Amino acid sequence: MIADAISMTVAEKCAACGVTEKTLRNWWALGCPKEADVDDTLAWRDARFGKKEAKAESTDDSRERKLLAECIKIEAEGRIKELEARVREGELVSRDAVSRWLSSFATEIRQALESLPAAIVSEVPGDARLAVDDVATEQVRLLLLKLSSMSDEMWADETVKESE
Repeated sequence: MIADAISMTVAEKCAACGVTEKTLRNWWALGCPKEADVDDTLAWRDARFGKKEAKAESTDDSRERKLLAECIKIEAEGRIKELEARVREGELVSRDAVSRWLSSFATEIRQALESLPAAIVSEVPGDARLAVDDVATEQVRLLLLKLSSMSDEMWADETVKESE
């Protein structure tokens, strides 16, 4: 049967399968062997999409695309309504609100950490104060640097970028 498949033009194969050229080329892109005869092509279609889908493939492509687009739109509108309800119920908050809160919280943490060396030094006897201040200040600087790089890594995360 491969000889039959090779000798058929794309248009002839489309007509024999009852599909448009675009559909046939889509099937090839999805893995249907180009050299398959009509029976094998239809068997591949049935195995890939199921018999119900196979019948839909042979109907008017534009009607099918329109119905699919309408289904996708209705589903998206449903997800939007669900998200809006969750926002109203207080289950979800806006990204801007979270960002503002995190920024404020990070500022408070930074200020508390930066004041830590002075609080420690005030409890240390006079001779060791300078050394303790230097060590504590350096440790706070390193901790803030590490926290800063963690923030950069978080915002570089692909999942965060995609949801923006």
